[in-house]
Amino acid sequence: MIMGYIAKSAFIDECFRDWSKQLYALQRMKINYLDIRMIGNDNVIDLPKSKHKQYRADLESIGRKVATVGSPIGKVDLVDDDTVLDTRTNKQGVRKSFEEYLMKKGGDFQNALAAARIYATEETPPALRVFSLYPVGDMSDVSDKRVRQNVLKFMNMMGEAAMEGGERVLLGVENERKLFGYSPEMLNWLFKNMDPKVRETYTMIYDAMNYITEGIEPKKAYDMTLHRTSRFHVKDGIGRRDENDNLVPTGDGEERFCAVGQGDGGYKEILQERTAIIDVVDHHEVWTLEPHLKSSMGAFGSTKFSGNTGFDRFITANEAFNMLLEAYGIEFR
Repeated sequence: MIMGYIAKSAFIDECFRDWSKQLYALQRMKINYLDIRMIGNDNVIDLPKSKHKQYRADLESIGRKVATVGSPIGKVDLVDDDTVLDTRTNKQGVRKSFEEYLMKKGGDFQNALAAARIYATEETPPALRVFSLYPVGDMSDVSDKRVRQNVLKFMNMMGEAAMEGGERVLLGVENERKLFGYSPEMLNWLFKNMDPKVRETYTMIYDAMNYITEGIEPKKAYDMTLHRTSRFHVKDGIGRRDENDNLVPTGDGEERFCAVGQGDGGYKEILQERTAIIDVVDHHEVWTLEPHLKSSMGAFGSTKFSGNTGFDRFITANEAFNMLLEAYGIEFR
């Protein structure tokens, strides 16, 4: 009989982009799981299968596993019916139909699904982080029926693809600023209206700081979505408040990140509440360090598709999280 535990993972590329140094950082901080995202200048979804197999072998040699493939899938602009503008590798952007973006062999999403399946183990089934589109221009009104139906179509197609071609891939939808799913209300609407046959291949990822930047109280957002939330990004911060102590949106570049438990993220309360869930026999859930502490160390910075913390500050973030887990008697691996 195995009691429940937290699988503590990390976006370790916030320390180093070099792969050998990422492996060192995992060992140095005794972090056993990885949300794999950037290696060198390459996003994980741009790598060939041979590289994924090599990286999996490297991780196995030090007793580590991939918990999630941290893809940028869905971080594209919804610009028209059945059409997105993909700016990840081209600043001007490339217009693509949903079919091309999601189903094209050798395309980003198909590559991401293949990567998730390569890293999967019995303990860590294939999992992929995804997003819910940026509504822009004529498609920017998220209350508009046309916009909503397009987002639903995109998410349904993505879910169907994740269920085909091999082992089902769990899709974790992260709340994020300016995306369709920026708020608990929008995420709940999305999950409620998804095609029921694909709904179970999705889960929500709770990211407190992404709520804080929108002026949304994170703990209240969690309470509204807890029935669909099974993964967590450990990213805390201190929000801006008005004269009535209400959170208000934070301007770009004005975010104040901090170690977990020191901000408005509600992680202490959430961990305390989830002990009853985590303690269930055979239950485990992934909590991923993504502190974004923005150290000046290193030759890279935070972007739309990745973050930066630096090695020394990541150690601090990891220790703060360990202290919280130990305080609530939660087993973590």
